[in-house]
Amino acid sequence: MKKVQESRIQSKSGRSRYPEIDDFIAYLRLKNLAPRTIREYEHVIRNLFRALKPPVESPTEVTTAQLRRYIASLQERGLAPKTVGFRVMVLKRFYRFLFDEGYIDADPSRRIPSPKVGKRLPKSLATDQIQKFFASFNEEVPIERRDKIFFELVYLCGLRMSEACNIRVEDLDLDDSSLTILGKGSKERKLYLKPQLTVALKSYLEDQERGFLFPGYNGGPITTRQMGYRFKVYADRAGLPETATPHSFRHSIAVHYLMNGAPITFVQRLLGHASLATTGIYTQLTDRLARDVTLQIPTALDRPIG
Repeated sequence: MKKVQESRIQSKSGRSRYPEIDDFIAYLRLKNLAPRTIREYEHVIRNLFRALKPPVESPTEVTTAQLRRYIASLQERGLAPKTVGFRVMVLKRFYRFLFDEGYIDADPSRRIPSPKVGKRLPKSLATDQIQKFFASFNEEVPIERRDKIFFELVYLCGLRMSEACNIRVEDLDLDDSSLTILGKGSKERKLYLKPQLTVALKSYLEDQERGFLFPGYNGGPITTRQMGYRFKVYADRAGLPETATPHSFRHSIAVHYLMNGAPITFVQRLLGHASLATTGIYTQLTDRLARDVTLQIPTALDRPIG
């Protein structure tokens, strides 16, 4: 086939050993997938070709049997079902792309079953744990004052860490108490700020007119790694469980809003979920909390009659 011949010519010229992968990565970029997601996809695909024995000259030569043995080897290594399921999904998507683009006449991944993965509920924190976390800051220290505003945005706006790190000053409209976030797939969403957060941001921004809201050392945005470390400092101070992460704040605000009667469509918009079904998992958490409250909190009828 023409595309296969072209790819082999390119590989001889030294551009890439597997130009089909380069083509797929370019396709993912055009689909506006997040850079981190694209890197994960590429890692999964290249890992397959590093593992194949004997090695193949082109992804177009891989057979269903080879894919099946490779996936079985992942399970034998003890990888979590969710991790194996993700790798199967990526490989299926890759080979579907090769088939649609005419690189191959048949999709070798079509008969590969996707492992069943039990859905785990996201971990959320109770309101008193969130309160303890924010009470742990010393606002007399400038870096802690900044960090408190950062994590208030993460919690109150349900932000992903990457979204919070990349906020620019011009994304804020403090007269309107709103924030525009560029989320996954370059999709914008407009969020509204609590009054106390608007006041804190106005004070924080007195000497900053433009650029990143939370600048790093090199003029770019502060990194998720840096803020992950900072989170750990305050979480330890507040006595939060080891399982607490910045992302658990995103889960927590979803549960807290739902528990207090917010429409699920509001939470969907807050978190930037494309599908309402994704947001629906949080209703399972609120159901679990409702059950716990029913069983643990005594009522008049639970007490002995005097």
